[in-house]
Amino acid sequence: MPFSGYLYAEVTWTQTAEDWLASHVRMFTHLDGVVPKLVPDNLKTGITHASFYDPVVNRSYHELARHYGTGVVPTRVRRPRDKASAEKGVQVVETRVLAALRNRVFFTLDEANAAIRELVAAVNARPLTTDRTLTRRRLFEDREKPLLKPLPAEPFVIGRWSRYKLAPDYHVSIEGVAYSAPYRLIGKHVDVFCTVSLVSIFHKGERVAAHARQDGEPGRGTVTLDEHRPPNHRAAALLTPEAVRAEAAGLGGALGLLADRIFADADHPDQAARQVAGLLRLGRLHGTVALQAAATAALSANVRSCRFVQHLLAKGQVQALEDPAGGLGPHANLRGPVYYH
Repeated sequence: MPFSGYLYAEVTWTQTAEDWLASHVRMFTHLDGVVPKLVPDNLKTGITHASFYDPVVNRSYHELARHYGTGVVPTRVRRPRDKASAEKGVQVVETRVLAALRNRVFFTLDEANAAIRELVAAVNARPLTTDRTLTRRRLFEDREKPLLKPLPAEPFVIGRWSRYKLAPDYHVSIEGVAYSAPYRLIGKHVDVFCTVSLVSIFHKGERVAAHARQDGEPGRGTVTLDEHRPPNHRAAALLTPEAVRAEAAGLGGALGLLADRIFADADHPDQAARQVAGLLRLGRLHGTVALQAAATAALSANVRSCRFVQHLLAKGQVQALEDPAGGLGPHANLRGPVYYH
């Protein structure tokens, strides 16, 4: 802090956008308020293009600043005097915190930060050389904290913005997992905002897709929504062995059993998928009751063929199978009891 010299310090694994932004969130929470202005140097995580007159702030960093209602005013390149307070704070932390911990071994990041917090608190509580009755903490509490802006109702959600040109397969790849976007945007630029749990895809400021973030092996994970597929891809997706078998299982009865036997006998799942898809198509043409009856006849004849079922339905030879009482019914070949008396 510029007036009191009050310090906040922590260690992170990296200086990537996620760690950089999360450190700001934790700092504001520690201060219980928001400073009116942030003065960083020109690290790429914070400043995309360095310029004294018109710097370009990283989009995620800009969103954090807007969320907390503060401004980002970076220093000039290689001008440490532009942030003298920060440079002095770094010197104090190096001599009074890091030097004191140089011989200790930490096995977790939380353990290291706990030790750092303890020593930083001691530095903030140490009497100042100019006035032994004052400390950094006391000056901060009395003079600076009342001038801080209040914290927003919710903390900033850490995420990263990326820009992609949507590929012909209408997916964007995030850490080895492909997420779908509407196929009509193929060849157009989309903005992707990734958080720990959500992947949001935007086009011209409008969110066009949202997916729960997945963990998967690079190049193997795919998350696709059916409404994002073009019509021909939707039709092809309905013919996959998994989709066809699931639909047949949903109808159940003799059809479900016949479908299971067709898949068991097939040399390849795609062969069985086509036959079962043909059975399902016959059900849409002739009705589910007639299809189940034809499937029962096929099972009774130990025939596992879509063509056999189609023949039965085309010839109308399954009507009698719908009679729950069973039997062939009256016909000309029955002799009857009179024949024997």
